[in-house]
Amino acid sequence: MNNTIENLRELFVQQSLLLYDTAMREQSELPYIAKNISTPELKELVQKKLRSSKNTGDFLQEVFHTMDIRHEVEKSACCECILTQTEELIDRSKDPFVCDAVIVNTLQQLCHNNIVSLGSLASYAREIGQKEIAFSLEGLSAEEENTDKELARLAKHSINRKASFSIM
Repeated sequence: MNNTIENLRELFVQQSLLLYDTAMREQSELPYIAKNISTPELKELVQKKLRSSKNTGDFLQEVFHTMDIRHEVEKSACCECILTQTEELIDRSKDPFVCDAVIVNTLQQLCHNNIVSLGSLASYAREIGQKEIAFSLEGLSAEEENTDKELARLAKHSINRKASFSIM
């Protein structure tokens, strides 16, 4: 891939490829992370996040086809860092509720990254004349925002409280 980004369309392509990698990594790594969950509601939210990742990945593949974008792997260092840190923290967590708190934090970091990426892509898409794509990207962003709010509620009202009474 040419490393030079000369216009907004090329930036859209570059960031779409990064977001696609994030969606693929989420789909491959979240099932492993979910094996460490002790709270049923959190397991449900991981499943919701997995569906959201699949929707994003599938949609971006459609975008690549529609816009005739050559699909080349572009590695998301941000996603890789979040997931690597999560694995390390899970391995060090002695209490199941502390582990759940780690996983909530991870999912929220991934959601926040995706919300920012989807918002920027939607803005770029509008500017380059891809209004339908922009509208769909905004819908995917709203899905991530909803998941983030549910995670925050679960953490505040359940998981963080339980983790605070963990082994000290």
